[in-house]
Order: sequence, then structure tokens, then C-alpha cells
Amino acid sequence: MEYGFPLVTAHEIGKIFQDINLTKAPGPDGLCANIIYEFFKVNKEKFTNMMNECINYAIFPVSWKQASVALIPKVGKDLSSPSAYRPICLLSTWGKVLDKILSRRLTFEPEKTGKLHPNQFGFRNGRSTLDALQFFKDFVHSSKLNKHVTIAISLDMSNAFNSVEWRDVISALHEDGVSDYLIFSISDFLNNRKIVDPNLQVNYNYGKGVPQGSCLGPILWLLIADRLLRAMDQIKNCVVTMFADDILLLASDTASYKFSNSLVNPLREIELWAHKFNLKINPIKSKFIIFPFAKRVTHIPRLKICGKNIRNCSEFKYLGLSFDERLNWFSHFNSVKGRVSGIQYKIKRLSRATWGACPEVLKEIYLRAVEKFILYGAPIWFSENVKLRNKILQIQRIPLLGISKTYRTVSTDALHILCGCPPLDLVAKNDFILFKLFGRHCPIQVGDQTISFDDVTHLHSDPDPPWNVISFPWAIGDPDNQIGLKIFTDGSKLNNKVGFGIACFDERDEHLWSVSERLNDEASVFIAEAMAIFYAIDKCKDYSCQINIYTDSRSVLMAINSLKDDHPIIFQIKNLLRKSDHVKLFWVKAHVGTYGNEFADSLAKRATERDDIDHVVPMPKSSIKYKMRESLIKDWQDRWKFSRNARFLFGIFPEVSFRHCFGDFYINQILTTHGSFPIHQSRFFGKSSLCICGLDEGTVSHFIYGCPRFSSIREKFFPVNFSVLGFLDLILNKRACQGLREIVSLLLCASLA
Repeated sequence: MEYGFPLVTAHEIGKIFQDINLTKAPGPDGLCANIIYEFFKVNKEKFTNMMNECINYAIFPVSWKQASVALIPKVGKDLSSPSAYRPICLLSTWGKVLDKILSRRLTFEPEKTGKLHPNQFGFRNGRSTLDALQFFKDFVHSSKLNKHVTIAISLDMSNAFNSVEWRDVISALHEDGVSDYLIFSISDFLNNRKIVDPNLQVNYNYGKGVPQGSCLGPILWLLIADRLLRAMDQIKNCVVTMFADDILLLASDTASYKFSNSLVNPLREIELWAHKFNLKINPIKSKFIIFPFAKRVTHIPRLKICGKNIRNCSEFKYLGLSFDERLNWFSHFNSVKGRVSGIQYKIKRLSRATWGACPEVLKEIYLRAVEKFILYGAPIWFSENVKLRNKILQIQRIPLLGISKTYRTVSTDALHILCGCPPLDLVAKNDFILFKLFGRHCPIQVGDQTISFDDVTHLHSDPDPPWNVISFPWAIGDPDNQIGLKIFTDGSKLNNKVGFGIACFDERDEHLWSVSERLNDEASVFIAEAMAIFYAIDKCKDYSCQINIYTDSRSVLMAINSLKDDHPIIFQIKNLLRKSDHVKLFWVKAHVGTYGNEFADSLAKRATERDDIDHVVPMPKSSIKYKMRESLIKDWQDRWKFSRNARFLFGIFPEVSFRHCFGDFYINQILTTHGSFPIHQSRFFGKSSLCICGLDEGTVSHFIYGCPRFSSIREKFFPVNFSVLGFLDLILNKRACQGLREIVSLLLCASLA
């Protein structure tokens, strides 16, 4: 049967199931995604035909459109008000699959033709909140350089996604020249939708709003939002950016009083757009901030939206970052500090000084959650400002004190070493540099090396249409049982030099030809293995006989078999395989005596011994991150080496390490010398620094090695030669460590008596 659209393929559906969370809550039919996935695996042809028939006849089955609605309460709202809840539609998985097929095809068309406005940053591949925030920051800085005052107006939309009229969506699809088959299918997708709740006996038809919880919903909203962005292009001296339904109006002028007149037309245009599409702007939540280029602004313009004044504020929260008039970010970090303190207060319920969760668990919570929260927006707010650095380290101290269980008097430098967590300002600097390279495509300096965006492997950003997705299988093969040419490939990295080798044999195992090529040192073994396969396929693409390619790289074969082809070299291999039906891929185990594999391995190693580079490939992202990590370690080591703090701890741990995780309340008193020792009590509280025994000052060394009061503990727990052992040797000795805890515990009891 002939279809008037590109057919849905099993590979296309397979990729959709790869991206669906199989454990998500089901829709009204109660069938989870993993159950539907099993249906697909059992009969892919029937499943694919069903989806093709649905699109062909522009039918989105009614039962697939029914939604169970979960109401999520908004924080800080009056729960007696309907607007205090965010509705989330729980949809049928059958419908989700068809929904994703349509949404990916709909996304492909305007993105490919460039019809979507560049100032829309939400729900778009390769764009994030960081891009929107960077656009905002660049606009302010550019205006300041021109000695202009900048104004930023944030306009809040009330239930934007739930208010869009379906007829406007269909009209926008026609205007943008979307394919007819998509328009017809989306029309039926929107038509005759129901909300059901059997418990409350609710069965309600609704006729507007993009379904929240569907994949098409955000894409359809972008079409409506795009109308505003296009209209604002016609108005000079101002710019509108959007992230989903968050509208930000930016303008600059020589004086702030001029905004009262110059922004009347832009704000009216936004009102007209909202009225045209039956959307509501909430003036109460809308606000604006003015960024002066020199002295403080004295004239605050009067701005109105929907007949009501827009509120002026000195702090402005946009996409999770708090902007202040001077862009010094202190208001943002004050907010972050309060949130982190709240998180740490809750963690304290699980772990205190002498009981609770182990330090490794607390460190994992910090690295996976707290640190990510603190570092959000680092590419935007980071600078080498000393005050900013100190503020970041102040915030980092809060969770690190919880991990290490040390006294508050311990220096931040010592906390970094005990917890194995680098100074957060250095981590933020790394994030800033990486975003500069990958987000802004600007060259960066890593050590002595300058790296530009073109030097780096970037993910394949211009994919084929969704229906062209494909994978190529491989098998575990025995070279002796195959007909046709046998080609063995391998990649190698020795002494930081990379190369690949290829060896070709006929059916009688006679050597026909071989290749030994060196790559640039930044290449990874994965790239070398993939390059060998690519080179072999390309060399044999015009052969008419069967070609059997053998490799010991399972990772490359799995990438070729994957439905994702983000890596450029994998994408190129797949394009060659599309035209090479006579090529088969096999995996062989490495270093088990397979002659061809060993020969290819020797060719790859021989290539690494040469001085000349045959192929220069882009540097993998992992290599950049490794170099950045090495740079971070160097900076951290220099800071630790030249710090004036915690020199006793420096004598024990002169080298920084990510592996450290010392969270013992008693042992860390020894490592930091901050605890129940008289010498410490003397420094902070003016007490006597002498030990009660009267023989010496009450230092850590005295109590562990010399004080006669603890001789019985030393005899019981310490090894015979303890006097020649260092502090770290005793701490790492399980029995001696128990004795150290006993000594510190007794000192603590004595100091509290």
C-alpha cells in the first residue's frame, strides 16, 4: 500500500522506547511502558503497521487521548484555589509512542528549515537555560559598554499551556508549511480529548490547552510563542527572549526616563499577542529591573501591562538565577546559602557527630545534589573576583563540616583535604571554561594549549530525519567459518601515542594488504578502533564479494548497533554501511591467539612508534574534561601548598586527592588539632596550654606518644613500634585507630568536666 508520508520504521519506534522511562506511571488503561515494550518486541511488524495506519488515516484513537490528571500543588499557594495546582496528564503509553512519533517529525521540519525563532530557548535540542541566561547577561554587558542603561522586564503568563486554543495551533501549523499528514494527525490528536477519574466519577471533555504530559504539547506551544518573537522583530531598540512561556523583554537607552515612552509599543504588542491567542498576563507577578552603567538610577519609569503598573525591583530572579542591579551576584549567593543551610539542617537529622550516616554517603549526597545546586549557572556568574570566591567557599563549608564532623574552627582548606572535595570556585571555573568552549564556541586555554571549538569532537547536531534512524547488528564470529574476505581491525594507545591497524586476508588466509596509520595523540582508543572500521569499510565499498570485518572492540560495535548516532565517526560508519550490503561485522576476543587479530594489533602498535601523524581527528570531549581535571588538581595543589592554614594536616597529607573521605569525629580532631587538646583550648578560649601531667604542652603529639596518663591505652591498642610510626600509620591501623579514639574521647570528657 502506498502512503503519502515517510513510513514509520521499527528502528524509529525502537529509539522511542529507548528514550521512554519504562517505569513511569501508566495512563487510564493501567498498562505501563514496559508492558507495551514487550508487545513491540514480540511483533515489531504489526506494531509498526498499526502506527502507520493511524497516521495514514489521521486517527489518534480516543482511548489513547484519555488522561488521568494528577494535580501537583504549587509551593506557597493557597490550596483552596484551583490555580494553586499544576495539572499533569497521565497518558496511555500507546498514545505516548504515537505522540513521540508525531512530535519528533514535527520538531524536525521547522528546525531543519530554520523557521523557529533563535530567541526561543525552551524545548529545543541543544539549547538550555544557560544559553538564555548568557543571552541576557551579554545584552546587559553590551549596553554598559555603550554607556546605556538596560531594562529587563519579566512577564508572567497565567496557565499559558492550558489556555491555548486548538484552532490557533492548527492555523499556526498551516502558516508554517508543516506537512499535511502531520497537520491532520495533530488535529485528531487535539480533538475529542477527555479527562477521566473513576474514583471521583469525572468524565470531562475539554477543548483547549496543549496536553501537559504529552511530547507534542511543548512543541505546539512553541508555534504560538514564535508568533510573538516574529512580531517583536519589527520593533526597534528592544529584544524579546523566551524560555517556554517565560517572556523577557530587554531594552537599552541613554537614560532610564526614556523607557516610559519607548516601551509603550513593545508592551502593547505583547498584549495584542496575548489577546489574540486567548492568553493572560499576570501583572502582579510581572516585574522589571534596571541595570545602570555608572551611578545609581534616580528615575524609575512607569510601565504598564494590561492597564496595571509593572513592579520595579532591585533583585530579579530569572530561570533560577537572582540578578541584581550591579550584577555582583551576592543576592543570588545569599539565596543559595539559605537553601543549602536548610538542606544541611535536614541531613543533620540523619547524621550527627558520633552517629548516623557514614561520611561516604554524605559525600555522595553532596557531590550528586548539593554541589550541583550550588554550581547551577556557574558559566554565567563565575568571575575571578575575590569576594565572590570567598562567598562560594563559605557556602561549601556548610556541607563539608557535615561530612567531616569537625569543629567549626577548622579552616576551609583543611575541609577540602579531609573530604576529598576540591575548592568549589575551582570547579565553577572549570564549568565556566567548558561552557565557553562548548556553549559559546570560543577558544579556551588549558595549561599551555589553546583549544578551539573546531578542534573538538562535537555530537552530531544535524541528524537525519527521525524515520531514517538505523542500527547495524554484529555477531560473535569464528573467522574460520566465514565465506569471503576477512578484515581484522584494531586500535592501540602506547606512550600517549595512538594508532590503528588493518589486515586483510582471503578465504585461504593469505595476506592481501594491510594498513598501519597513526592518529594525533589526543585521539582515544575508541576513536582509533572506530577509524579502523571506517577505513576498512571505505576501502572495500566497491568490492563485490562478501566482506567480514573482525574487531575486538565491543564498545564500537555496540555504538554501531545503537539507534543513537551522536558521535560523528559512528554516524559516518553507518552511512557507509547503508550502501554496503556485502559487509558484515563480527566481534572476536582479543589476545587469545587469533592470528588476524594479533596481526592487526601489531600493526596498530607499530603505528604508535612512528613520528609522523597520518590523520588528525578532533579531540574527544572526554580528553578535554581530563585536561581540565588535571588543571583543577594542579590549581588545588598549588593553593594547598602555599596556604597558611592547616600546616599540621599538610604534613600528613601534602598531596591533594579526590579519594579522601575522613569523617570520624575523634580522628579528625587529631588530623586538624582542633578539639579537646589544651593547646587548641588555649588559642581559642584562653585556657592553659599545659597538659595535666605537667610534663609538656597539651599537643596532639604529646597525648599520642608521650603522656603517661594514656600509657595503658597505648599498650593495649598500639603496635610495639608505635614510637617510630607517623600519625597516618596509626590512623590506618585498625587497632591503633581504636586506641586513638579512646584517647580523644577521654580528653573530651575531661574538658567538659
